[in-house]
Parts: sequence; C-alpha cells; structure tokens
Amino acid sequence: MPRTRGGARSRVFEDVLAEAQALVERGHLEIVLTGVNLGAYSQGGRDLAALLGALVAVPGLARLRISSIEPTTLTDAVLDVLASSPQACPFLHVPVQSGDDAVLDRMRRPYRRADIERLLERIRRRLPEAAVGTDVMAGFPGEDEAAFARTLDLLESGGFAALHAFRYSSRSGTPAARLAAVPARAARARVRALRDLDARLRRAYGERFVGRTLPVLFERRRRPAEPWTGLAPNGLRIAVQERATLAGTIRPVVVERVWGTGWRGRLAAPAAW
Repeated sequence: MPRTRGGARSRVFEDVLAEAQALVERGHLEIVLTGVNLGAYSQGGRDLAALLGALVAVPGLARLRISSIEPTTLTDAVLDVLASSPQACPFLHVPVQSGDDAVLDRMRRPYRRADIERLLERIRRRLPEAAVGTDVMAGFPGEDEAAFARTLDLLESGGFAALHAFRYSSRSGTPAARLAAVPARAARARVRALRDLDARLRRAYGERFVGRTLPVLFERRRRPAEPWTGLAPNGLRIAVQERATLAGTIRPVVVERVWGTGWRGRLAAPAAW
C-alpha cells in the first residue's frame, strides 16, 4: 500500500542503463525490468517507453522482459517499443484482479471491465501472439456467484495465456475488512476454478506454437539425466533432451508436445536469433 511504502520513486535513467550494460558484459543474455507500479516510471522527463527504448539498444543484450505492469499504465508508446524491438519479449503480465465492475469499484481499482477489454484489443493489434498473463483475486468481500462468473468470462474471452489466482485475505484496518466476507468454502472453490482455468489457458496458448521453432534461453540443470529446460521469449517453458551443454545459450527449438506443466521440443538446425 502507498501509505506503507511511501511515494513512488524511480531509479536514475543512466544508472539503469549502466547496470544493464554491466550485466551483459558479465554474460547475461536476458534482463527483466521490474518494480512496484513499473508503468509509472518517470525520471528526468523520461518515461518507461523511453527507458525500454534505451535498454533494447544496449550492445549485446539479447532479450528484455518486463514484469507486472498495471493496466492503467500500459501505454501505446510502451506497446510500440515491445512490438518494434526484436530484443523485447512478447510477454506481458497485467493484473486485472476481477472482471466485475462492482467488485473493481469496491477494490478501488481505477478501471472497469470495458477498460480491460479495450486494453486487450490494443495489445492484440500490436502484439498478436504475445502471452498476456494476469492476477485474479477470488472471494473479495461482496463477490457473489454472478460477479465471479463475469470474471471467468473475461478471462476466457480476453485471450489470456495464464493467470495467477489467489484468495482474498482480510487485513484489519482496511476498508475491505469492514465489508461482508465471502464464505471460506465458496472462496476456496473459486480459487480452484481459477487454477483449473489457468491450466486450460496455458495449454491452449502453448498449442498455438506446436510445430513451430522458437528461440529458447536454456538454464542450468540439477542432474545430468534431466532434460535441459529454458524459456522462449513468450514465456513458454520448453524441455529438450540433449547431451551437449545448453546452459546459458539461446538455441532454436521445435515445439513438439505438452510435457507436465511445460512443453517438450527438439533442437532445430542452427539459426541466428
């Protein structure tokens, strides 16, 4: 809460670029830009879009990914940088919390369902294959079955690729704590429904890429017998069985099939990414 953490503060623009360059020089291929209310970045007259534009120009940087960004701060300028920069990952996490206007009002969110739908349309126009994830809260005071159904409808119709579901937790002294609570059993059932939907959304999004070749940044593995796993720019986690060391490299991978909570693939012919 702003009253707890204080007002917004932005890092010096040049300091962010210097740190990014230092990370690249130490061998890091991907940088994740993160912060509390990231989209509100402002320093020296430069906003998040300007920072992103400068970061993708850092020599040697292969990938730039941004973390959670509030829907009211995801500007067309930011989307334009993501759409026009090969280094920018087509991945966004936009927390919507609910798809019901009355619940959003009680949450004191500065947007409504129609605003989210328009935002999703803007994203699709510029980044038609981007993975868009979100956060959803179940059991906020006053959320009835009809309100929850409207949330499910937004998540299914909005083309989300994944969601993080969590249950409302009352905090004493907050305005929400004075509202009528949703029965615990109902709240738990809604979280389960959201997690089931998350599994379906993840699979549906990943299936769009079966048979296609994606550049995967591979991570370290714990045991030699395990497959190598890594992330595609759109956030798909893909596993490959390979004897050669893949850690810390970006390799082209043909996506083949679902594998647990991720995907299985095979190395493709070498290509420049």
